[in-house]
Amino acid sequence: MFRWFAPDDHRRRAMLPSFFDVFVEAYLTHGETYADEEVAGAALWAAPGIDPVGAEPVYAQRLEEVAGIDAPRFFEVVELFEAQAPQEPHYHLQFLAVHPQRQGTGIGGALMAPGLERCDRDGVPAYLEATSDRNRALYERHGFRAQGGIPLPDGPTVWRMWRDPAA
Repeated sequence: MFRWFAPDDHRRRAMLPSFFDVFVEAYLTHGETYADEEVAGAALWAAPGIDPVGAEPVYAQRLEEVAGIDAPRFFEVVELFEAQAPQEPHYHLQFLAVHPQRQGTGIGGALMAPGLERCDRDGVPAYLEATSDRNRALYERHGFRAQGGIPLPDGPTVWRMWRDPAA
């Protein structure tokens, strides 16, 4: 998905650290964040009814500045996701990221665990958008089920995923 909205490799690599900084700042203030001790990965969760990035207009402004000429495509993705978002109250896993050299070592599952435990304890479902088949498989191993795709215009399909709380 990131290659779709920011197709130039050099520009995307330069932009993404600042792009993720905006999300981390918003979620540290308004959401739930989890990282491992080595900060090889992080999970950003939002509680039901909370939109950490939308909570303050400054975040959207900063994302537009950071994305630069790719901002229109980024905001197109945002609109597509918002149009498909479930209306039922849910915890939203905005991002789960693990350093590429550490992927496949269990960090992602460990970072998801506190959020999923909270969903189960509160009896509230979880929702996310899986941006690749590999991510989709990881989420399925943790109880998420695909609820249909969101095709990006002339791009990949992003999978809407839902997890009911465990009994």
